[in-house]
Amino acid sequence: MKRIILVFLLALVILSAGCTEEQNNTPEISDDAVITLLTYGAYSPAEMAVSELVINSTTVNLSYYNYEHELTARYIKPIDEETRNNLLDLLRNNGFTGMQELYEPQKGQPLVVDTGTAEITVTQDGMTKTVKIDPYFDDYMPANLREINDALTYLRSYAMSISEDEAKVIAEEWIMNAPTYSFDGSDLTFVDYHSDTEYPSQHTLTYTFTSSHGGYGDRTDQMVTQVVTNHTIEMTLYNSNVVFAIIDGIWDEREQNMLESVKV
Repeated sequence: MKRIILVFLLALVILSAGCTEEQNNTPEISDDAVITLLTYGAYSPAEMAVSELVINSTTVNLSYYNYEHELTARYIKPIDEETRNNLLDLLRNNGFTGMQELYEPQKGQPLVVDTGTAEITVTQDGMTKTVKIDPYFDDYMPANLREINDALTYLRSYAMSISEDEAKVIAEEWIMNAPTYSFDGSDLTFVDYHSDTEYPSQHTLTYTFTSSHGGYGDRTDQMVTQVVTNHTIEMTLYNSNVVFAIIDGIWDEREQNMLESVKV
Protein backbone atom coordinates (compact mmCIF):
# COMPACT_ATOMS: atom_id res chain seq x y z
CA MET A 1 0.00 0.00 0.00
CA LYS A 2 2.83 2.38 0.93
CA ARG A 3 4.50 1.59 -2.40
CA ILE A 4 1.33 2.54 -4.29
CA ILE A 5 1.13 5.84 -2.39
CA LEU A 6 4.79 6.61 -3.12
CA VAL A 7 4.32 5.90 -6.81
CA PHE A 8 1.24 8.14 -6.85
CA LEU A 9 3.10 10.99 -5.10
CA LEU A 10 6.03 10.62 -7.49
CA ALA A 11 3.64 10.87 -10.44
CA LEU A 12 2.16 14.07 -9.00
CA VAL A 13 5.63 15.58 -8.60
CA ILE A 14 6.52 14.74 -12.22
CA LEU A 15 3.20 16.13 -13.47
CA SER A 16 3.67 19.31 -11.45
CA ALA A 17 7.20 19.74 -12.78
CA GLY A 18 5.92 19.29 -16.33
CA CYS A 19 3.25 21.95 -15.82
CA THR A 20 5.77 24.33 -14.32
CA GLU A 21 8.13 23.79 -17.24
CA GLU A 22 5.27 24.40 -19.69
CA GLN A 23 4.35 27.64 -17.90
CA ASN A 24 7.98 28.74 -17.92
CA ASN A 25 8.08 28.10 -21.66
CA THR A 26 5.18 30.49 -22.24
CA PRO A 27 6.64 33.38 -24.25
CA GLU A 28 7.13 36.64 -22.37
CA ILE A 29 5.54 39.73 -23.89
CA SER A 30 8.27 42.21 -24.83
CA ASP A 31 8.22 45.95 -24.27
CA ASP A 32 8.05 46.60 -28.03
CA ALA A 33 5.11 44.25 -28.69
CA VAL A 34 2.28 45.48 -30.95
CA ILE A 35 -1.25 44.77 -29.74
CA THR A 36 -4.17 44.52 -32.15
CA LEU A 37 -7.93 44.23 -31.63
CA LEU A 38 -9.70 43.23 -34.85
CA THR A 39 -13.50 43.01 -34.94
CA TYR A 40 -15.71 42.03 -37.87
CA GLY A 41 -18.99 40.37 -38.79
CA ALA A 42 -21.22 42.37 -36.45
CA TYR A 43 -24.45 44.07 -37.43
CA SER A 44 -23.10 47.56 -38.12
CA PRO A 45 -23.08 50.30 -40.79
CA ALA A 46 -21.36 49.20 -43.99
CA GLU A 47 -18.59 51.76 -43.57
CA MET A 48 -17.75 50.24 -40.16
CA ALA A 49 -17.84 46.58 -41.19
CA VAL A 50 -14.28 45.95 -39.97
CA SER A 51 -12.60 47.69 -37.06
CA GLU A 52 -8.85 47.43 -36.47
CA LEU A 53 -7.26 48.90 -33.34
CA VAL A 54 -3.45 48.84 -33.36
CA ILE A 55 -1.41 49.90 -30.33
CA ASN A 56 2.33 50.32 -30.74
CA SER A 57 4.91 51.99 -28.52
CA THR A 58 3.83 55.55 -29.38
CA THR A 59 0.30 55.63 -30.79
CA VAL A 60 -3.21 54.20 -30.73
CA ASN A 61 -4.44 53.70 -34.32
CA LEU A 62 -8.08 52.92 -35.06
CA SER A 63 -9.12 52.15 -38.64
CA TYR A 64 -12.53 51.31 -40.08
CA TYR A 65 -13.07 49.44 -43.35
CA ASN A 66 -16.13 48.64 -45.44
CA TYR A 67 -17.08 45.18 -46.73
CA GLU A 68 -14.64 45.59 -49.63
CA HIS A 69 -11.92 46.30 -47.07
CA GLU A 70 -11.58 49.88 -48.25
CA LEU A 71 -10.49 52.34 -45.59
CA THR A 72 -13.41 54.56 -44.53
CA ALA A 73 -12.05 56.28 -41.40
CA ARG A 74 -8.87 56.48 -39.36
CA TYR A 75 -8.22 57.93 -35.90
CA ILE A 76 -4.73 58.30 -34.41
CA LYS A 77 -3.92 59.38 -30.86
CA PRO A 78 -0.65 59.36 -28.87
CA ILE A 79 -0.29 56.87 -26.02
CA ASP A 80 1.71 57.84 -22.95
CA GLU A 81 4.34 55.55 -21.45
CA GLU A 82 2.34 54.78 -18.31
CA THR A 83 -0.77 53.71 -20.23
CA ARG A 84 1.32 51.62 -22.59
CA ASN A 85 3.16 49.89 -19.73
CA ASN A 86 -0.08 49.26 -17.84
CA LEU A 87 -1.50 47.52 -20.91
CA LEU A 88 1.59 45.33 -21.31
CA ASP A 89 1.50 44.41 -17.61
CA LEU A 90 -2.20 43.56 -17.93
CA LEU A 91 -1.45 41.16 -20.77
CA ARG A 92 1.43 39.58 -18.85
CA ASN A 93 -0.33 39.29 -15.48
CA ASN A 94 -3.42 37.76 -17.07
CA GLY A 95 -1.37 35.16 -18.93
CA PHE A 96 -2.37 36.19 -22.45
CA THR A 97 0.26 34.10 -24.23
CA GLY A 98 -0.97 30.97 -22.45
CA MET A 99 -4.65 31.44 -23.31
CA GLN A 100 -6.66 29.26 -25.66
CA GLU A 101 -6.72 30.19 -29.32
CA LEU A 102 -10.54 30.22 -29.40
CA TYR A 103 -13.25 31.12 -26.90
CA GLU A 104 -16.81 30.29 -27.88
CA PRO A 105 -20.12 29.46 -26.18
CA GLN A 106 -19.94 26.50 -23.83
CA LYS A 107 -22.63 23.90 -23.36
CA GLY A 108 -25.66 25.49 -21.77
CA GLN A 109 -24.78 29.07 -22.74
CA PRO A 110 -27.24 30.89 -25.01
CA LEU A 111 -25.95 31.85 -28.46
CA VAL A 112 -25.75 35.61 -29.00
CA VAL A 113 -26.05 36.79 -32.61
CA ASP A 114 -25.05 39.98 -34.48
CA THR A 115 -22.06 40.65 -32.18
CA GLY A 116 -19.47 39.56 -34.73
CA THR A 117 -16.05 38.11 -34.04
CA ALA A 118 -13.01 39.56 -32.28
CA GLU A 119 -9.34 38.68 -32.53
CA ILE A 120 -6.79 39.98 -30.04
CA THR A 121 -3.22 39.62 -31.29
CA VAL A 122 0.18 40.29 -29.76
CA THR A 123 3.00 40.53 -32.32
CA GLN A 124 6.71 40.74 -31.52
CA ASP A 125 9.99 39.34 -32.76
CA GLY A 126 9.73 35.57 -32.81
CA MET A 127 6.08 35.37 -31.72
CA THR A 128 2.54 36.06 -32.86
CA LYS A 129 -0.24 35.08 -30.47
CA THR A 130 -3.91 35.45 -31.45
CA VAL A 131 -6.92 34.81 -29.23
CA LYS A 132 -10.27 34.65 -31.03
CA ILE A 133 -13.69 35.28 -29.42
CA ASP A 134 -16.57 34.06 -31.55
CA PRO A 135 -19.19 35.41 -31.04
CA TYR A 136 -17.70 38.56 -29.51
CA PHE A 137 -19.57 38.58 -26.19
CA ASP A 138 -18.40 39.10 -22.61
CA ASP A 139 -19.97 35.92 -21.25
CA TYR A 140 -17.89 33.77 -23.59
CA MET A 141 -14.61 35.11 -22.17
CA PRO A 142 -12.88 34.09 -18.94
CA ALA A 143 -12.41 36.92 -16.43
CA ASN A 144 -8.74 37.52 -17.32
CA LEU A 145 -9.50 37.85 -21.04
CA ARG A 146 -12.49 40.08 -20.32
CA GLU A 147 -10.21 42.42 -18.37
CA ILE A 148 -7.86 42.68 -21.36
CA ASN A 149 -10.77 43.26 -23.72
CA ASP A 150 -12.16 46.04 -21.49
CA ALA A 151 -8.81 47.85 -21.60
CA LEU A 152 -8.65 47.61 -25.40
CA THR A 153 -12.25 48.77 -25.75
CA TYR A 154 -11.44 51.81 -23.62
CA LEU A 155 -8.46 52.62 -25.86
CA ARG A 156 -10.69 52.29 -28.93
CA SER A 157 -13.00 54.94 -27.45
CA TYR A 158 -9.99 57.08 -26.61
CA ALA A 159 -8.78 56.92 -30.21
CA MET A 160 -12.11 58.34 -31.39
CA SER A 161 -12.41 60.96 -28.67
CA ILE A 162 -12.13 64.67 -29.49
CA SER A 163 -11.49 67.76 -27.39
CA GLU A 164 -13.83 70.74 -27.05
CA ASP A 165 -11.73 72.73 -29.51
CA GLU A 166 -11.78 69.87 -32.02
CA ALA A 167 -15.54 69.55 -31.60
CA LYS A 168 -15.96 73.27 -32.32
CA VAL A 169 -13.90 73.06 -35.50
CA ILE A 170 -16.00 70.14 -36.76
CA ALA A 171 -19.30 71.79 -35.81
CA GLU A 172 -18.49 75.17 -37.33
CA GLU A 173 -17.26 73.72 -40.61
CA TRP A 174 -20.38 71.58 -40.81
CA ILE A 175 -22.75 74.50 -40.16
CA MET A 176 -21.09 76.78 -42.71
CA ASN A 177 -21.34 74.10 -45.39
CA ALA A 178 -24.91 73.08 -44.53
CA PRO A 179 -27.75 74.41 -46.77
CA THR A 180 -29.30 77.00 -44.43
CA TYR A 181 -26.13 78.85 -43.53
CA SER A 182 -24.41 78.48 -46.89
CA PHE A 183 -27.47 80.01 -48.63
CA ASP A 184 -27.54 83.33 -46.72
CA GLY A 185 -26.04 82.87 -43.25
CA SER A 186 -23.56 85.11 -41.45
CA ASP A 187 -22.21 85.99 -37.98
CA LEU A 188 -21.84 82.42 -36.71
CA THR A 189 -21.36 82.74 -32.93
CA PHE A 190 -20.51 80.08 -30.37
CA VAL A 191 -22.87 79.95 -27.37
CA ASP A 192 -22.37 76.77 -25.35
CA TYR A 193 -20.58 73.42 -25.15
CA HIS A 194 -21.41 70.35 -23.07
CA SER A 195 -19.94 66.86 -22.83
CA ASP A 196 -21.59 64.34 -20.50
CA THR A 197 -19.09 62.59 -18.22
CA GLU A 198 -21.07 59.36 -18.61
CA TYR A 199 -20.87 59.62 -22.41
CA PRO A 200 -17.51 61.28 -23.16
CA SER A 201 -17.82 60.53 -26.88
CA GLN A 202 -20.93 62.71 -27.11
CA HIS A 203 -20.68 66.49 -27.49
CA THR A 204 -23.47 69.07 -27.56
CA LEU A 205 -22.80 72.52 -29.02
CA THR A 206 -25.02 75.55 -29.49
CA TYR A 207 -24.48 78.40 -31.97
CA THR A 208 -26.39 81.41 -33.24
CA PHE A 209 -26.27 82.95 -36.70
CA THR A 210 -28.18 85.36 -38.90
CA SER A 211 -29.92 84.76 -42.23
CA SER A 212 -30.80 87.57 -44.62
CA HIS A 213 -34.04 85.82 -45.66
CA GLY A 214 -36.76 83.86 -43.93
CA GLY A 215 -36.98 80.07 -44.08
CA TYR A 216 -34.55 77.17 -43.89
CA GLY A 217 -32.36 75.13 -46.18
CA ASP A 218 -31.40 75.97 -49.74
CA ARG A 219 -34.10 78.42 -50.87
CA THR A 220 -32.84 78.86 -54.41
CA ASP A 221 -35.77 79.43 -56.82
CA GLN A 222 -38.16 79.74 -53.86
CA MET A 223 -40.31 82.72 -52.90
CA VAL A 224 -38.64 84.02 -49.73
CA THR A 225 -39.08 87.05 -47.52
CA GLN A 226 -36.07 89.37 -47.48
CA VAL A 227 -35.98 89.85 -43.75
CA VAL A 228 -33.08 89.45 -41.35
CA THR A 229 -33.73 86.34 -39.27
CA ASN A 230 -31.86 85.20 -36.17
CA HIS A 231 -31.36 81.47 -35.70
CA THR A 232 -30.12 79.12 -32.99
CA ILE A 233 -28.70 75.74 -33.93
CA GLU A 234 -28.08 72.97 -31.43
CA MET A 235 -25.82 70.14 -32.55
CA THR A 236 -24.85 66.77 -31.17
CA LEU A 237 -21.59 65.13 -32.19
CA TYR A 238 -20.81 61.52 -31.48
CA ASN A 239 -17.03 61.29 -31.66
CA SER A 240 -16.32 63.25 -34.84
CA ASN A 241 -19.70 62.79 -36.51
CA VAL A 242 -22.66 65.17 -36.50
CA VAL A 243 -25.68 63.07 -35.51
CA PHE A 244 -28.19 65.85 -34.75
CA ALA A 245 -28.45 69.46 -35.94
CA ILE A 246 -31.68 71.26 -35.09
CA ILE A 247 -32.33 74.91 -35.97
CA ASP A 248 -34.72 76.92 -33.78
CA GLY A 249 -36.06 73.69 -32.31
CA ILE A 250 -38.12 73.01 -35.45
CA TRP A 251 -35.87 72.36 -38.47
CA ASP A 252 -33.74 69.26 -38.92
CA GLU A 253 -30.69 70.51 -40.81
CA ARG A 254 -29.36 67.00 -41.44
CA GLU A 255 -32.58 65.66 -42.92
CA GLN A 256 -33.67 69.00 -44.40
CA ASN A 257 -37.23 68.90 -43.11
CA MET A 258 -39.47 70.13 -40.32
CA LEU A 259 -39.56 68.01 -37.19
CA GLU A 260 -42.60 65.77 -36.98
CA SER A 261 -43.73 67.50 -33.79
CA VAL A 262 -44.21 70.83 -35.61
CA LYS A 263 -45.69 69.57 -38.85
CA VAL A 264 -49.29 70.55 -39.42
